[in-house]
Amino acid sequence: MISLFRLIVYCFISSIAHVQCADRKACQLLGFTAQLRCGSCKELAKYNLSKIEPDCFDCCEADDAYKVIKRYAKAELVACS
Repeated sequence: MISLFRLIVYCFISSIAHVQCADRKACQLLGFTAQLRCGSCKELAKYNLSKIEPDCFDCCEADDAYKVIKRYAKAELVACS
């Protein structure tokens, strides 16, 4: 039951995190790590790297994704039939 809850929470967080890149390996081949935040992509124009900005935004996670996470002492799942 706990693993089902974790799966649901993971799916919810993933949808909030705004991870657009479907293939992590493609992002790694482009040189982007899993820790890439979208705020970093906004800085690329300062360094004349705007050509890679679209790829960066495809592989990044929203900066505020981790601010949304809340922890609760318990959760109750009610199934109606």
